[in-house]
Amino acid sequence: MPHGLLELTIAQSRRVDEVAAERYALSVAVLMENAGRSLAEAAVEELAAIGLERGPVVVVCGAGNNGGDGLVAARHLGNRQVAVGVVLAFEGDPRGEANRNNLTAVREAGMVAERCTVAADIPRLCGGGGLVMTVVGEGGRGAKRSPGLNRGIVIDAVLGTGISRGPEGAAAAGIALVRELRAAGWRVLAADVPSGVDADTGRPVGPADHVVRADRTVCFGTLKVGLASGRCELAGRVSVGDIGVPEAVVRDVLAGR
Repeated sequence: MPHGLLELTIAQSRRVDEVAAERYALSVAVLMENAGRSLAEAAVEELAAIGLERGPVVVVCGAGNNGGDGLVAARHLGNRQVAVGVVLAFEGDPRGEANRNNLTAVREAGMVAERCTVAADIPRLCGGGGLVMTVVGEGGRGAKRSPGLNRGIVIDAVLGTGISRGPEGAAAAGIALVRELRAAGWRVLAADVPSGVDADTGRPVGPADHVVRADRTVCFGTLKVGLASGRCELAGRVSVGDIGVPEAVVRDVLAGR
């Protein structure tokens, strides 16, 4: 079985990243770049499937590595002349140097940082090269319905495998925006795992209205055990994106080495 199709738990996936760094010098930044590129490629496939090769795409990013993957995807989509906008579903700075560097790269690529207190105005977000916006919903709820476009791809990069409790605050607002766009007819592409889903069980961590339902999920490197074999209906169609981790690393982790 190709190592990309092997099923790993959250703990095993973290260990794969650690071993890749220790033995092969594959840093977080390198793995994030590869994950984001694979996510962008999946978005291009989804755009072609709905006949919108030039977008729009909205990428909703959290503060962690999952959000960093989304930022990388946004940069690659912009390089392909896709109309793309980024929503930051957190306040302050993202966590980790790789995330901060990718946010800088997205801004330097011509996207303008802007703050908003309601859900993004989607036509404006995707126009003129894209804007970077911060969504903060009062009480952690997504804000008002966004007018305008009713077809496109929204990339859910709010929360990844590190979630241990129900989403709150700006992360919950970002999830609400993704849900809102899906309800309006947009196709949802989740990065690694739908936000709010436990990747080990495939079930929501918090309330049912604080979780993303994806049309497609791209697991990075390997399948997450809770999403494999149709175990999670919230994940939609599940595929695996290559992030450049050698097969030996995955098999050693599975063997407990």
